[in-house]
Amino acid sequence: MNINKFQIGDLVRWTPSGYDRAKGQTEDTGVVIEIGDAPDAGSISRPLRRYALINWAQIGRARIVCEDSSWEKTHVIARVK
Repeated sequence: MNINKFQIGDLVRWTPSGYDRAKGQTEDTGVVIEIGDAPDAGSISRPLRRYALINWAQIGRARIVCEDSSWEKTHVIARVK
């Protein structure tokens, strides 16, 4: 798992699984507006977890967290150099 998968300014796409689609969720695109590390209150061995705050086209701002399924389902489609 790549904890540095995203950069600020990346255009990203979230691709739902079959399970997500069955719940009515659809593909969405957005722009990464913040990257950081947030405390993980439930873990002594991993006190910080990497996150990307994304401004999604359909749902607005939402945070995805490394080691969560949404992190894996979100892919960079364009990167500003």
